[in-house]
Amino acid sequence: MLKPYKIQKHDIHKIQSFVNHLVIDVLCKPHISDQFSSLLLLPKYRDLVDNVNDEYILKPISESFLICKNVLKKKDLKLLKSAVLNNNQIRKLCTGELNPVLYEDIINLNADLAKYLKVFCDHLYKHSINLEAFYSVYGKVESYYRKFAGADLTCRFCGIGNILGQFHSKRSALDHYFPKGLFPFSSVNFKNLIPICDTCNSKYKLEQNPIRTPKKKKGKGFIGNEKIKTFYPFRRDTPDIDITISLSKTYGIGMAKSDMNITFSCIGFDEEVRNWERLFGISENYIAFCCSNDMLMYYEEQYVALKNEGIQHDKYIGMLKKNRYSDKNVIKIPFLEAIQP
Repeated sequence: MLKPYKIQKHDIHKIQSFVNHLVIDVLCKPHISDQFSSLLLLPKYRDLVDNVNDEYILKPISESFLICKNVLKKKDLKLLKSAVLNNNQIRKLCTGELNPVLYEDIINLNADLAKYLKVFCDHLYKHSINLEAFYSVYGKVESYYRKFAGADLTCRFCGIGNILGQFHSKRSALDHYFPKGLFPFSSVNFKNLIPICDTCNSKYKLEQNPIRTPKKKKGKGFIGNEKIKTFYPFRRDTPDIDITISLSKTYGIGMAKSDMNITFSCIGFDEEVRNWERLFGISENYIAFCCSNDMLMYYEEQYVALKNEGIQHDKYIGMLKKNRYSDKNVIKIPFLEAIQP
């Protein structure tokens, strides 16, 4: 991503502890009880089960409990425990220091268990955390979002899309950076939930695995599915991604995407940049914007007008660089560098 977020202190981060306790201390440990009940949980978590629709937590966890107790072996429970511990160390997953346990791994362990756990994780994010039993303890997602997004209106992944900020009555999507359909037990990890524009979220990234290359069929086999690093959304530094645009003809009306070429580089982060471009379709989005009427209007109404007032090309670019991550400057700067006379 172009600009990392800062982790915001909020009680909503503590929901993940409930999931960890439920799986590690209940499902993965032997118990005298023949069936699951909220009494197996620490007292502070019992209301989260008892005061929520049984279909959301009690039923899928009860079925999971029976499978873990009566079917799974010790090594199987160890893998299940790793799914919780590894999948929620988001930074280490991004840097390639840890390998996750995917849903397909749990399916291979026990298909019924995978089904019930998926129901639990899906309902936890879609329904449970929005119920009073949860938000009375951990706060509401909307309040967290407004604190997190702040006054920003620009998507930090692409730099040109729009998100809704703290002054809107609605909010943009919180993207599961590691998709909940692939990574069990991180569906309510709010270090894995990031404000993102609709184009990045719903049109390009979708359910792509951010730490594996796409799996493609080749002949009778497959290629891809190789490990690849990705930017950690809460990293402390801001890598300076160099964006270069070249034109095959003079800029003007009727520009086509074939008239432009765009490249990205970032010293020490080549793998992350390549993956960022893949996940969010950055090249296509940037070239589309450069060919758009919006860019043409900007060029004619603002850039040309300022040039006529005597502001030199390099000076104007320098002005934009002071606010690189606002007003789509991240793409305007390399665009103006490409048309430099």
